[in-house]
Amino acid sequence: MKALVEKEFSKSTKKAKEYRQVVDDALIEHGLLSKCFIFVSDNENTMAATFSGYEERNGCFAHIESKSSQKSLESSEKLKETRARLRKLAQ
Repeated sequence: MKALVEKEFSKSTKKAKEYRQVVDDALIEHGLLSKCFIFVSDNENTMAATFSGYEERNGCFAHIESKSSQKSLESSEKLKETRARLRKLAQ
């Protein structure tokens, strides 16, 4: 059985300890804490620190791919210029 637990974080809750408390409270509320063995989150330092107690935490592949593409495209001035133009068109 798969479950999705959704919680809203306030803008003032930006520290790993507070994130972790909200997540753990939600998992306890739904009886899922003992069933969790892996977390997928974005790749910022706060999320890495939030879930550092678990053996398994995966970064989000979409974020990894996006940052890799961005760095690759910005390594060349011509590609960087092209990317900027495409972003303007997309807006």
